[in-house]
Amino acid sequence: MHFIANRIQKIMLDYNTQTRQLALPEYGRNIQQMVDFCVTIPDREERTRCAYTIIDVMRNLMTDNNNQDENLKKYWDHLNIMADFKLDIDFPYEVISKEELNPVPNRIPYNTTSIRYRHYGKNIEHMINRVAELENSDDKELLISFIAHLTSDKVQFVKLYPEGNAETRFQLRGRGYIYIYCNKHGLLKKKI
Repeated sequence: MHFIANRIQKIMLDYNTQTRQLALPEYGRNIQQMVDFCVTIPDREERTRCAYTIIDVMRNLMTDNNNQDENLKKYWDHLNIMADFKLDIDFPYEVISKEELNPVPNRIPYNTTSIRYRHYGKNIEHMINRVAELENSDDKELLISFIAHLTSDKVQFVKLYPEGNAETRFQLRGRGYIYIYCNKHGLLKKKI
């Protein structure tokens, strides 16, 4: 009985979860095993012939023959990726390197100016400064008629009168727009 269990265990195939992850799964495990074998061949000429054979098999497997030269370069790049860039052969095309495959993006220069009221954001601060400039002007006919906050599902509207202050508070929830209507400058709109 013990002998039969050992024989069955030797016959059983390995699960894909027990093997290493494929670099390019669209070619399958058999092509990956062929590439792994090609890397271990000691003779450079034989290794190159083996690589050409693998490329032929990959071309037969994938049936997109639109642009032959571009596809051949793609297949050689994929072969190099599947070999983990360890394949030492005479490539007929310039193949991709490890650095070109995963380039490091440039750093984004962040704006480091301080925001006076961080919970309102920079756009609201710009709007407050613009309204403050309008209030300090010598124009006595200036009248702000309304201020509104518009989101995708809600409108908050405040009508302002000449005898009152041009002040209001909104409960800002999510992205939207602030609209201010002035009788001199027209409708001002700011995305927040």
